[in-house]
Amino acid sequence: MAAAVAMAASLVACDSLLAGGGDGPRLVVPDAEFGVRHDHVKAGVPYSFDDVVLCLDEAGEVSVESVELANPTGGLALLGFSVRREYPGSRLNYIENPEGTTLEREGFPNHGPFVVGGICPSLQEPETQAEDSMSLLGVELARSDASTDEPAYGTGFLIHYRSEDDRRSVFVGFSVVLCPEGGGRRRPDCDITEIRPPD
Repeated sequence: MAAAVAMAASLVACDSLLAGGGDGPRLVVPDAEFGVRHDHVKAGVPYSFDDVVLCLDEAGEVSVESVELANPTGGLALLGFSVRREYPGSRLNYIENPEGTTLEREGFPNHGPFVVGGICPSLQEPETQAEDSMSLLGVELARSDASTDEPAYGTGFLIHYRSEDDRRSVFVGFSVVLCPEGGGRRRPDCDITEIRPPD
């Protein structure tokens, strides 16, 4: 069983410059905070999500180099990440059932470079707007610790990427809760309560 907090459609480019001169396009991510919860999760079972959309603030390309799970607790582990272009006509929740599936099984490439190359639709001229300008960030997670019955939390994701000669990072406020088996009960300690960047 899954519960999700709805995501607003607005996007924002609020990143940090790690190295370089500050030129090149910036990665744009959802402006709203949102999250997902799954109950009765067994340790070691992968859960894959593709709810985060990505695009650029100007023409060009960026390469996603790594993704960091923010403040993992309860044994939540990021098993992998990937990026692919959206399918025209829909942008969210291509993975209908995250339980037990992998990103590779869902059609995400299993090796880089992971390139984002489309300008955000809201920044394009209507007459030249491309239907497939958005990309999806895929993340694959699991409860890695079978010795605990604590909820497995992550409070968001930090995306590290390269734009021309610049290395940048941007935070996505997408929280994940994988709640252990609880004898058929819905555990209140598994509620989505917090989104924050890595401490």
